Amino acid sequence: NAHKSGTIKSLSAEVGASLTSGAAICEIKD
Repeated sequence: NAHKSGTIKSLSAEVGASLTSGAAICEIKD
């Protein structure tokens, strides 16, 4: 369970990072 929850946290961090970089790209396009 501890490993599973660590994997979920790592996936959430990756999703957050791609959302952040996607938002940055949108700002640059504007």
